[in-house]
Amino acid sequence: TSCLCKPTGKFTTLVAGDCNDANAAVNPGALEQCSTSFDDDCDGIVNEEKAVGCASHYWDFDKDKFGVTANMKCLCAATDRYTALVGGDCADTDAAVYPGATESCNGKDDDCDAAIDEENATGCTAFLKDGDRDTYGLSTDKKCLCKATQPYDTVKTGDCNDADAMVNPGATERCNAKDDDCDGIIDEDGAIGCTVYYLDIDQDKYGVTSNSRCLCNGAMGAYTATLQNDCNDSNPAIHPGATEVCNSVDDDCDAQTDEGCPCAHSKCTTGIPLNPWCADPCVG
Repeated sequence: TSCLCKPTGKFTTLVAGDCNDANAAVNPGALEQCSTSFDDDCDGIVNEEKAVGCASHYWDFDKDKFGVTANMKCLCAATDRYTALVGGDCADTDAAVYPGATESCNGKDDDCDAAIDEENATGCTAFLKDGDRDTYGLSTDKKCLCKATQPYDTVKTGDCNDADAMVNPGATERCNAKDDDCDGIIDEDGAIGCTVYYLDIDQDKYGVTSNSRCLCNGAMGAYTATLQNDCNDSNPAIHPGATEVCNSVDDDCDAQTDEGCPCAHSKCTTGIPLNPWCADPCVG
């Protein structure tokens, strides 16, 4: 410096502080530039925060390349923990948690979308909708969830009417014109309230005890008799209650043949000359 009465030669400015008098772009009033490697504004710092051309750098403690949005500096280059160029990290102490991470069923907001353990997270379970609260759901209406959430809270499938709690695969079939047990058959044999019908081929209203069906909607096919114990279902004249006649047949199905008939001995045959066994009608 020189104390002069007026500017002379190179001594022309009244303001000091230039740190590089060989570069006109460098002076205390200049803007710091990220594009240079020197102290543009002569403040003793090269490429300081907020220099022209700086980029947002977020604090990234867990080094997962995502930083805390609220803790950011505009820098020419990463410094200290300000290394992430993307913000949005919601748990900067957990490197597995950041925007875009895969959501898992673990009680954490892995992908930082403000939702924890959302639908379709890794490890989820397919829960079916149970609208009628009978613990069975529709296989066509389900969600993959980390935990059961009503109405998607059952894993038992097969419900064929989710609006009726009395209809499901575990229900008992009843005679009510509904497929109560969801087996694809309505009012099948043996449903509660059915009527037993016996096989009655000879249509004498008496059926075979060992061959029956319990039906909801009345007689079906040859199963028409509600009375049983027919001992010969090919002869309509033979059945319980029929009149016993002398014909060597158990007409009334009481396990006796020709009871009460005179000369009922097996050696006596109608149309054959009188046999000594039949000399007296009362002799058997």
